[in-house]
Amino acid sequence: MLVSKGDQNSSYVFLTLAICIGLLFHGTAFFNTLESTYDYYVHIFFADHYQKSWFEPWEYRWYTGFSLFSFPPLVHQLIALLANFGGLKIGAWILANAIIILYVVGIFRFSKLISLNEKAAGYSALVGVFLPSTVETLHLFGQLPMMLGIGWLLNALPEIYLWVRYRKLRYYFAGITIIAAAVCSHHVTPIFGTIFFVLPIMATAMIDKAQALKSGTKSIPWQKYWASFKSCFTPVVIFGLSTIMVTILVILPYWLFSKNDPIVQVPIPHGSRDNFFQVGSSGLVFFIIPWGYVLFLIPFIFYRLFSRRNIFIGLSFALLFLLGTGGTTPIPKMLLGENAFSILTLERFTFWATIWATPILGEFLWRFFEGDIREKMVSKFSGFAINLITGFMISIIFASAVFGMNLSSFRPTQPDKVKMLPIINFLNMDKHYEWRYLTLGFGDQMAWLSTNTKAFTIDGNYHSARRVPELTSRAVERLENSKYRGFEGLGSLQEFLAIPEKYHLKYIFSNDKFYDPMLFFSGWHRVKALNNGIIIWEKSDIPPLPTVLPHGEFPKYQKLWWGILPLTILLTAFFCNVQLHWINHISQKNAQRDSYSNPERSRGTLNRGFFKVLSGWVVLMLMICIGGSYYLFKLHQKQNTPTKVVLSYYDALDFKEFTTSHSYFDPESGLTLDQYMLENSVSDGIVESYGKLNIIGTKLLNKEGASATVATQLEWITPLNAYRKQTIHEVIKRGKKWYIVPSKTTPRKPPEQLIAKPYLSYFNQQRRRLTVEETFHEDVLDRPVIHIKEATLIKSDGLYSIIGQVQNVDNNPADITLHATLLNKDSLNLAQFNARFVIMHKLMPKEVTAFRIDFTEERWKDLVENRTPVFDPIPEKNMSFSDEPGLFKIAAVASIAKQDMYRDLTINGLNVKENTVQGTVFNAG
Repeated sequence: MLVSKGDQNSSYVFLTLAICIGLLFHGTAFFNTLESTYDYYVHIFFADHYQKSWFEPWEYRWYTGFSLFSFPPLVHQLIALLANFGGLKIGAWILANAIIILYVVGIFRFSKLISLNEKAAGYSALVGVFLPSTVETLHLFGQLPMMLGIGWLLNALPEIYLWVRYRKLRYYFAGITIIAAAVCSHHVTPIFGTIFFVLPIMATAMIDKAQALKSGTKSIPWQKYWASFKSCFTPVVIFGLSTIMVTILVILPYWLFSKNDPIVQVPIPHGSRDNFFQVGSSGLVFFIIPWGYVLFLIPFIFYRLFSRRNIFIGLSFALLFLLGTGGTTPIPKMLLGENAFSILTLERFTFWATIWATPILGEFLWRFFEGDIREKMVSKFSGFAINLITGFMISIIFASAVFGMNLSSFRPTQPDKVKMLPIINFLNMDKHYEWRYLTLGFGDQMAWLSTNTKAFTIDGNYHSARRVPELTSRAVERLENSKYRGFEGLGSLQEFLAIPEKYHLKYIFSNDKFYDPMLFFSGWHRVKALNNGIIIWEKSDIPPLPTVLPHGEFPKYQKLWWGILPLTILLTAFFCNVQLHWINHISQKNAQRDSYSNPERSRGTLNRGFFKVLSGWVVLMLMICIGGSYYLFKLHQKQNTPTKVVLSYYDALDFKEFTTSHSYFDPESGLTLDQYMLENSVSDGIVESYGKLNIIGTKLLNKEGASATVATQLEWITPLNAYRKQTIHEVIKRGKKWYIVPSKTTPRKPPEQLIAKPYLSYFNQQRRRLTVEETFHEDVLDRPVIHIKEATLIKSDGLYSIIGQVQNVDNNPADITLHATLLNKDSLNLAQFNARFVIMHKLMPKEVTAFRIDFTEERWKDLVENRTPVFDPIPEKNMSFSDEPGLFKIAAVASIAKQDMYRDLTINGLNVKENTVQGTVFNAG
């Protein structure tokens, strides 16, 4: 059956409409969503490098330097070129819109090949615009390289099909150049795409050729399949070998870099590998949302893809569907292997599975609006009912896309936008860029800060390129968000804070006060708060970066290869697929028309039995959605049970939503919001100020009518320790809601309200001059003189520690760094460590502090195979030595302390009874 001219014209109308809607829908949304996606600023940072140093692959600003050979360059080079039209963000926006056009055209051509129906392909192009997985990939993950890669691959598949079936060189060159462009954009997509897309399409071409060779019989004899296989074998082998060669050659520097400097690091946990039944949030983000409304048509998709012609496509779809379930079943790990399963993020398989489903979704819509499904509906329902069903279906498709696009509005994935200019000005002032810095609580915006400054950070946002041992040995992606990785993240951060001189780390920009206790007790001091709310922390006595830094050396040919070949391939692909298309328009159209002349182009009409199965499945999915919505509604009821109101109260308190937490108290108790806020303000401390609720357990002790008693087990965490607390709450029911009866508070006050305290303070004038040269602060005054009064090496339960006392014997306050080295009997170094928490880093004149330096090592190796989710802020064990330590060296360095010297503690109500001392330590400040 040949494609009619009317069908072809209407399909191109659909294609044009899909492109316009795609640009309008996605293009306008990009202004609001791109900057809040996970990967956007990473691509911007890479593009900034190419804009400044096109042929130099070494980037100094992250980690201790890394090579851009570690990621294909085409996307970042295109952003760098397009940035000439208005900056990097405009360049990324233009490229994102170009990707939409390429993707929609690819979906149309790919769907026409699968469904063999021009009008169904037009519907598929429209579906592709609102495909939930596409929306999530673009607007939540910001994976521009993967979207560009799939856009290239979809456009290559029809050319590969035509090459295998007809052996015309123009199809070969068109297909192989597009594959080359895909490799330059995102190497993972064409590598896996060869298995999950190219091979099934080649097999389909063989089946179609056998179909064309048959002579009037209903079934195809095996001899025809064998003849088709022999005929297609040579072009399949040629294209397969060409794909391998192209994959190697076009990004040759990447493969050479991977061979010479392979990634050796602890795998980083990812939600796509979770068991979706156990971790509901991961199941929502990596399965429910990307599939969305497609789940309603799963039986139809399997039915059509497992037809005789599409059997290999069906097998690929089923395998991708299974791999996309992550750790829900053991099958993905068995198929991929332990190593690949731990490295790959598996949401890509779900995305590719939905791509296979798109042509079938388009076919379903064609059947629904113009085919056999429409006929069945007309025979059974009234016109109003049909319009209602149509409107409901279109609304579901559109609402699913809008929900996925705005998911971060319901559950923020990034911190609030940070104004970078004050930080940039600080780094440029007084040559602060001569030290490394670290950001905390910035999210992916840390890459935008790096883009706008020449200063270096020890952190980074591309974990595949890092080589810093303290990072590669932990299952933590960034130090910036280390608190979300529990003991691994905070343990890694502690090392950088305790020994910052190792990497010349002097400044920390904190956007999250959770880290304040760790910074303070590690000897860092607050410099000031910038006008954007960011707090600057500084460590004294950190040497600046050396003038000459380690640099990766690469041959000149690799630099030229990386800088020239990707754009050359892009131009070649454009010539082979656009220019030659117009030159050979008539012959190519005839060949394509012949390629789609297949008796199974529409698969006839759905039989009555399958139509019932499909209808039943849709009803079942609707019932699941309604039941799930009701469950979520009940789950989010805040005051429907005694235990739920207590959980809701602590949840609000954890996020410092005091107005909300106050609303859970009994309205007849007389506790006003002002009184509640006042009582909270006088119960200060490290837990109330910096703690986050890690574990909460509730137990209903008794319930009598409208009153009940609830016991809570709380665990609050801080960067220093975990604190456990038990509380009993009385709750009462008013109407249909339960409320907490507020407990009586006894606020402690100092004996005297007015305290006269004459004292002398110290002010470092600092020498400020009107000059472009650096202003030195430390050269105004001499360094304080400190004295190590005593130091002893001890061993307790296998742990080596150095304990002692150090005194500031100077007349100026001192900021102290204490560094110890263990040696064996032959005076060879065994270990080095700094004093961390068990010391007062800032001493007043003549003040003495005790110290303890523990020689510990992290438990990372013990936890690689048996990971535990239990939070432990200081995950350490005793350090083991090959030789017995016998000697030690200890050195103390001090500088003038200017910040964080305020200590104003008063002891109240001191009571000494035999061996017990009781009292209250009151902070008069």
